[in-house]
Amino acid sequence: MHVGIYALSVFRFAKKESASWSTAAGMYVGHYMAWIAVAFLYAVYLKSSGARTIVFNGETLPVAFGPWTNNANGIFAIIAVVLASWTTASLIIDRVSLALKVIMPKASPFGAVIFFAYFFHRRARIIKSYPRIASIKFNKAVFFTWAISFGLFYFISLQFDVFLSLVTLPAWLLCGMLLLVFSRRDECW
Repeated sequence: MHVGIYALSVFRFAKKESASWSTAAGMYVGHYMAWIAVAFLYAVYLKSSGARTIVFNGETLPVAFGPWTNNANGIFAIIAVVLASWTTASLIIDRVSLALKVIMPKASPFGAVIFFAYFFHRRARIIKSYPRIASIKFNKAVFFTWAISFGLFYFISLQFDVFLSLVTLPAWLLCGMLLLVFSRRDECW
């Protein structure tokens, strides 16, 4: 996975071919360190009373790194996990933007807001790049689109115990549709 996805996007900035060795060495050592850290977190988690109760009842232990990390090292470990997730997500975002650039070399759509505004502005009868044309500094349509979509699907995730990754696509689609509705409303006023 790493050879085909993350590591190769870094090579765009490499001055020499030998730069690949540092990427490979970092991933090699980094993966060992990550797996050792996860093993320690799991060992600490197994010692907790909550895990003992679950095992005693014959149930499967949940794989939730947040509680494991919090139980082992508290808030500092949670901060480390958030930062690690963020840096990983940045690479994924870079990969997606590169893939979209290959598919559509003249445009750079990214995310539901830009995707829907770019591809559906004619059907929705909205002006393409209206906030830029109208010199709008704060786009209320985008803000409310994001807030409603996030709020609704986060509520669904909590209320019905649905893993957040499973509501990503519906949230993305709702985001795009709301943007078209709110943008049209903003332009009409």
